[in-house]
Amino acid sequence: MNIHQFATLIQQQARSIDDALRRKLPVMVGAAAKQHFQEGFRRGGFIDSTLQRWKPSARIGRAGGVAGKHGTLLSSRNHLMRSITYSAQPYRVTVYTDVPYAPLHNEGGTTHVRVTPKMRKYAWAMFYRSMGIKRGGAKKTKRGKAAKPETEPARLWKALALTRKQGFTIRIPKRKFMGDSVVLRSKANAVAEEELSKILKL
Repeated sequence: MNIHQFATLIQQQARSIDDALRRKLPVMVGAAAKQHFQEGFRRGGFIDSTLQRWKPSARIGRAGGVAGKHGTLLSSRNHLMRSITYSAQPYRVTVYTDVPYAPLHNEGGTTHVRVTPKMRKYAWAMFYRSMGIKRGGAKKTKRGKAAKPETEPARLWKALALTRKQGFTIRIPKRKFMGDSVVLRSKANAVAEEELSKILKL
């Protein structure tokens, strides 16, 4: 290989490296970050140098509760976990979630919830659902037969529906699910090294 050929090869590799840094790697690293943070939801904590487990939600383990069947910060729709996405720009990527309550869970804090008529209506609907009662009225029982005992979730929904309070102050513990991570940085470096090695044919 003469000097001219060597210079041409270097220029080609430089263009390929710039293209990877500008276009390919932001997408690849963004996808890796999204997968990493969502894996934390499945494992129940933030994955850093070790797994920082979240404080379990109070609803977990309640008898008869549908919501209690899902892990902390998870639900039947996994709205928070699925909201994690990324935006790739030249030479950089931003990983984010636009769910309004995400920062409160990620950093912890206090929030005030107002009890509205709509909320009370929803609480009654959930009460009947927890009790297995179809919409349209209470479940009839035969004379002399004891009524079906209320489950713990049903009692909580009923209490919310009947409360005289106009609002509640709720303390949300910190359950970090996004942020700087030793493991994620290692994954990002591995992605970059593999892609650049292909270009340089190392």
